[in-house]
Amino acid sequence: MAFLPLSQSTRSGHEGQGQVPRRVGEVYILKKIMSIHIEILTKKDCCLCDDAKAIVERVLPDYPATLILTDIDSDSALFESYKERIPVVRINGEESFVYKAHEITLRKKLDKIMEL
Repeated sequence: MAFLPLSQSTRSGHEGQGQVPRRVGEVYILKKIMSIHIEILTKKDCCLCDDAKAIVERVLPDYPATLILTDIDSDSALFESYKERIPVVRINGEESFVYKAHEITLRKKLDKIMEL
């Protein structure tokens, strides 16, 4: 687990353990660096896939997230599983949207992950 320094203030011997605490009185505050993986299962000539990608790309700069586009035509098992049931938007491996992504709902889901 990685931690982000909250300031350049006093540090203790946690640097080698992936943590950089900030001292506030006698309390140390640690902030976790989140890494969110968003995957869109897609295929060529899919206008719903293009819409989902546009929504995710609009939201992406506001979060520490990466986008992976997976063409189901490139994997026969994925194709058999999803065929016409696309796009599918997965957040950290969990199916979050099928057919249509919603920007406000996506932001709420990502905000919830950031709270963890």
